[in-house]
Amino acid sequence: MKKILRLLLIIFLIVLISGAAIIALSVSKLPLNNYPENTSFEIPEGSVQREVFSLLEDNNIIKDDTIAYYYSRLLKPADFKAGVFTLPQGLNLDTLIDYLSDGNNILKNTVNITLYEDDNISMMAERISEKTNLTYDELFDYWNNEDVVKGLINDYQVLTDDILNPEIYYPLEGYLSPNTYEFYENTNVEDVTKRLLDETEKYYLENKSSFDNNEYSIHELFTLASIIQYESSDQMDMVSGVFYNRLAGGMAFQSTVTACYGAKLSKEECALIGDTNKITKDEYNAYNTYHFYGFPVGPVLCPGKEALNAALHPTDNEYFYFIGAKCGDKAGETVFAENLALHNVNIEEYIASCK
Repeated sequence: MKKILRLLLIIFLIVLISGAAIIALSVSKLPLNNYPENTSFEIPEGSVQREVFSLLEDNNIIKDDTIAYYYSRLLKPADFKAGVFTLPQGLNLDTLIDYLSDGNNILKNTVNITLYEDDNISMMAERISEKTNLTYDELFDYWNNEDVVKGLINDYQVLTDDILNPEIYYPLEGYLSPNTYEFYENTNVEDVTKRLLDETEKYYLENKSSFDNNEYSIHELFTLASIIQYESSDQMDMVSGVFYNRLAGGMAFQSTVTACYGAKLSKEECALIGDTNKITKDEYNAYNTYHFYGFPVGPVLCPGKEALNAALHPTDNEYFYFIGAKCGDKAGETVFAENLALHNVNIEEYIASCK
């Protein structure tokens, strides 16, 4: 009887070990989640194995961090290296553990890229493409892909359905945050976009009460900030007050920069226009604020924090007109007027001083 029991126990152990081996082999060959090519993954200094597997699941790279962790503990020891990795596609659990345990795979080449407060989305794509592996078209196409934008709206509170208006040229215009960023030379468009939008989301959440208590929507405030940024680099809070006065008085913004953007003119082309009547009066589109009351359909560039603060917190004043002087005695200054007659005098003096 004992011999029979011993034999049954041996058979049971063989079956158990064989089953465990089969399961372990299956786990090791399991494909990972379908993450984008060149996905960036960082292992912070001092991370233990369990934390690394948890981060891998949080970043949607592996399906189950618990199974992966115990598989590694039992059959595939890991020696994870701290650093940033760019993950190739086609890895399974075994090859992923090997890849993250090899210090040679840590990214070392980075570049600093400055995106300026008066950049528009096209200029940002150009600056990023000049210093990374990403092309202008790759960035621009991704940022204007409707399915991508809808997904981003679900991920970011600062993005609303207003940016899906079909009359908007580029839905993310105004929402990619200007700043100086450190990117890896070999990166992917998803990570770059996340960095830019994370910065915008951070600003929004830090100022959420100001957005919530303002009479205008998030989209209208980002639109206003972009106009303020484009129009003037001086006394932005005062310029913001002018636009609030115009809104309260039922007056059109009559902002030349919105007409330029609507006509798809660059900032340089807009600055060189002598007779603005051609674009302000003849160009009919959802951006040209000479033809309707209120906000244009969307932002005309990506504003910085100073312009956003000005849009949220305008300075009360009695002005309805201003000139952002680009030349002459008052170059770099903003000249305000309470009425059209005084504004016309300011224009004449401005033109005369620029000759």
